[in-house]
Amino acid sequence: MRASLPGSEASGFAAAPFMVYGRERPRETVMTQETMTCPETGRPLRRDVRPMTLAFEGFSTTVMMPGWYPDGEGGSVHSGEDARVSDAALAELRRRAGEGR
Repeated sequence: MRASLPGSEASGFAAAPFMVYGRERPRETVMTQETMTCPETGRPLRRDVRPMTLAFEGFSTTVMMPGWYPDGEGGSVHSGEDARVSDAALAELRRRAGEGR
């Protein structure tokens, strides 16, 4: 699945900080506009949008999460801009959980 992402120009990818889930400090990351090297495995990652299910206190939602993903299964890398998608969804889940108390 490929999708057009806002800010997908080359400059949009290079400036953003990265979060590698499962690692505190990513190794040096090699990146181009559409691909990057996984800091954990060295495998190529490609820019894509995939479903990600988030849960908080009994509430859950699935968002379409932009990021760099391997072919098939495996860990993903997300920029700060990408994380806005999951941050907004988690804020909504927290709000819903707070209303249910």
